[in-house]
Formats: sequence, C-alpha cells, structure tokens
Amino acid sequence: MSFARGKSGGVKVSYKNEISIKENGGWRYRYGNMFYVRLVSQYLAAPSFNNATAQKIFSEALKYQGWKYVFGGSNPNTSFDCSGLVQWCYGKAGIKLPRTAQMQYDATQHIPLSQAKAGDLVFFHSTYNSGTYVTHVGIYAGNNRMYHAGNPIGYADLTGSYWQKHLIGAGRVKTK
Repeated sequence: MSFARGKSGGVKVSYKNEISIKENGGWRYRYGNMFYVRLVSQYLAAPSFNNATAQKIFSEALKYQGWKYVFGGSNPNTSFDCSGLVQWCYGKAGIKLPRTAQMQYDATQHIPLSQAKAGDLVFFHSTYNSGTYVTHVGIYAGNNRMYHAGNPIGYADLTGSYWQKHLIGAGRVKTK
C-alpha cells in the first residue's frame, strides 16, 4: 500500500477501498468525515425540480439563504420577511402574489400538506400576534421541508413540534 500527499493535506490511498474510491476520488482527509461535503451540500445546493416554475422559484429563493429576517422586507435591498420573500421569488418566476401571508393564503387553493409539491406554499397560524389568522408562509421544498424567511432565511423541517403546532396546511397558487 502506498500513499500520496495532496495540496489539501489529504492522503490518496492506492489500494482498492470502495468507499474511498467513490467518495472524493479516493482522497481521505486527515481532518474529518469524508462524507461531510456530501452531507452538507444537500442543504446548500439548489434542488432540482421536474417543474420548471418551481425550479425558477427556488433558484431565486436560494440567493438569499442565510440573510437576516427583516419585518416588512420585500426585496433584496431590504432583505425579506416571510411573505415578502414568497412574493419576490414567485414574481421572478412570473407569478403575481399579494403581499401578506394572509392574502397569499386567500389566493391559493388549500390542500393538505400530504398533497403538497415543491413550489406550493405552506401556511401557519399564531406565530405572532398580527391580528390575522395566517401569520407565516414558506415555500414547500418536498420531504416535509420548507424554505422560508426565518432568522436566518433558509430551510426548516416541518416535522418539528413548533411547526406542527402552528401548521394550517399547504396552498397551491391558482393559475388562470
């Protein structure tokens, strides 16, 4: 067995080891999990959707991942609140939506979360006292995850107790 040192401090092994050959071209890193990049990239990489509209929505939304939540924010100059992010991203895909979470809820066909597809909206109640029933909205990403303007903007797991407690359901944008 022989070793070669790379620029990154990794060690390339010459013997056949199925895991090391498939991952990182055979390079093993001295400083951690060789699967780290693959594990993290599922959360950083733009998801791929069969639906071209959903792809446009997420391609725009992911530009703002990690940005701060700003109440009343509705564009990249101010950052975003939940409905501002949804309105902006759908707008970039050519779909006009109203500004607030409640108005977006009213503009959708209500469906159970179990029927939601990537690009549908997910609605929540009582996340803060706003005087309306619907207080939060996110974009359904599939697999019980949503992309939303939390603090920071990014993905959230809908199976968590907080989201389950406040979940209303999903909404599909009505097309003419």
